Amino acid sequence: MDTPVNALDIGLSPARQLHKGWISFVSRYEWQWFCTMTFRDSVHPESADKRFRMFVSKLNRKLFGPRWSSKKHTTVYWARGLEYQKRGVLHFHALLACAGKDLNHIAIRRDWEAVWQDLSGYARIEKVRSQKDASRYVTKYVTKGGQIDLSPNLLEGGMPAQADGLGTDLAASVTHLA
Repeated sequence: MDTPVNALDIGLSPARQLHKGWISFVSRYEWQWFCTMTFRDSVHPESADKRFRMFVSKLNRKLFGPRWSSKKHTTVYWARGLEYQKRGVLHFHALLACAGKDLNHIAIRRDWEAVWQDLSGYARIEKVRSQKDASRYVTKYVTKGGQIDLSPNLLEGGMPAQADGLGTDLAASVTHLA
């Protein structure tokens, strides 16, 4: 199947086209939290991923109970950009949301910053003010040698804000699905 070509995209570099595609895909979701998460010390990417997943697991457990993973409901979903800081240590920028519930009303962001502090390092969690800006920021890492990961339930249970015809092929073909 041929991909439709936007006349305005013809002169863009492949990296810029990829970034625009990611922005379009990620901004389809109604994100509630924008997170910046750093690590105190250098960590291997697998360890960083495990700590992030532990953070999300703790959030799900708090919101949905100890058996949250076996329940048939939508849990917290996320999109995460990974990048190395100038000091050579990984950090994440992540977008989090929960379909049918607003994280800003059911969880205190400062408490969850403290949870990340105990796990790994500094965190700043903010309410998303602009879906497009937050999506642009998290996805910029795909063109800067970083990586974008998506929660497994994003494509299954995440609630797109709009259906603009962009399928999930973009995500499946250019990212590691976590």
